[in-house]
Amino acid sequence: MNERRSTADVAESNLEVADLVETVFQPEPVRYWWLKRVAASVGFLIAVLVALRVWWGWEANRRFQAVINRYIASGQPVHPDDFNPKAVLREKDNAAAVLLDAVALVRMSTEESLWLESETVTFGRPKPKDAEPILNTNAEVFKRIRGARDLKRADWGERLRSPVFATPVGSPQDVWVLKRLLCVQASYLYTIGDLPGAIESLRDLRHLVGIISQRPFFVSQRFSFRGEYALAFAIETMLPSLVHSSGRATVPALDPTSLREGILALMDDLLHEKSLSADFGKAILSQRMCWIDALQDPASIVPIALWATTSTADRAWLWFVGPAFRIESIPWLEFFTECYESANALDWARMRRALASRPVERRGAVEHLTQFRQWFYPSYSDQFVILFQQIALRRLTSTALAIALFQMDKGHLPVTLNELVPEYLPAIPADPFSPEGASIRYLPGAARPLLYSIGPDGLDNGGEFLIDSYGDIDIDRLDLPFFLDGARPTTQSAGG
Repeated sequence: MNERRSTADVAESNLEVADLVETVFQPEPVRYWWLKRVAASVGFLIAVLVALRVWWGWEANRRFQAVINRYIASGQPVHPDDFNPKAVLREKDNAAAVLLDAVALVRMSTEESLWLESETVTFGRPKPKDAEPILNTNAEVFKRIRGARDLKRADWGERLRSPVFATPVGSPQDVWVLKRLLCVQASYLYTIGDLPGAIESLRDLRHLVGIISQRPFFVSQRFSFRGEYALAFAIETMLPSLVHSSGRATVPALDPTSLREGILALMDDLLHEKSLSADFGKAILSQRMCWIDALQDPASIVPIALWATTSTADRAWLWFVGPAFRIESIPWLEFFTECYESANALDWARMRRALASRPVERRGAVEHLTQFRQWFYPSYSDQFVILFQQIALRRLTSTALAIALFQMDKGHLPVTLNELVPEYLPAIPADPFSPEGASIRYLPGAARPLLYSIGPDGLDNGGEFLIDSYGDIDIDRLDLPFFLDGARPTTQSAGG
């Protein structure tokens, strides 16, 4: 009986084992096989995409680096440190240090500061009794500015480093109060009849804006242009007084010799254009440097301030499409280089061609990152033209001063500009906007005798000009005039 029970137990155990084996080795449902296939396919696709991204990044970096190496081989500054001074300037030889010391000495009340900002808009407007207190209080400031005039080099104490977007730099606004003070001083001296003193103040102004332009960013070039424009307007206003200065009762008594020497020195300052184009070219290359520096590291594709506020999804997307930014940046780097070479050669026709062939702005991958797009795709046309407008203003102003000297000697306007050569000018200045390299234009028989440049459009409109909504000449349209009778129109009807 025990044997029969044992046999039954064995048979039951065998059935249990068979059931267990059948359970373990039972085929999986079809749906689980599909899940495994999908997971394997996704994994394979991810591996392919990562491999593709690695190769794409390598290829983009190879192309990007080849362009950079070419710039380095040509001796152009590329990286932030390339724009830093290589030699230490002693403080007594540093024009920037002297000017910053002058700024620290400026003393004025809030009311005087507001007056200064409003009264310097129009040269000759401040009344002597209003200007005298602020000029007397800041006499030491003017001495410092005059002392800096013999210093040609400047170190503003700013050192660029990567990432350049996170590097703190100063602003020309720091010393712009000196420009306003010089405009008031020149206007005051002109008003009381001290024409040699006014000319010397304008020479101080010209040196100041030249030192400001040594900062390698476009904001400095814009400030420099505003200072040059103020100087040109001041000379335009002073011309009739310069011409009729002989025999004029002034306080102090006018010294014709010092006046003439001051005019010739100012003309020489204005015709020295090499440093102007060099500083402007450096500003263009600094813009290129910002692109290169931001794209050297995938984490720097977006400026640091923006990266901190970018979502994780955006960061991952930007990492993946990072090589696209490097590849698409190459035409922009070449664009900056061509504009730099155009500015260095003072070739407006070449610059216009470069601006016309500006790379197309891509909106797809980063369209949702508005701040990034604005940072990397600004409008450069209105920035690059100011170099040539500045050159035109300088040449018009220096020619107008030569005409004034001619009138002081001969008693009448020259019939043609050829009469100024070589006694008053070494050569007739060329119009920087003329495609043929023609000289600046001269209309002595016009209702308002004037000199003019044909302006950025490259078309000679016969001296026609437009007045903007602020009552000033619109220098971006039609011609750029310089009035020889000191009567600049402020309305379009007055302009004819």
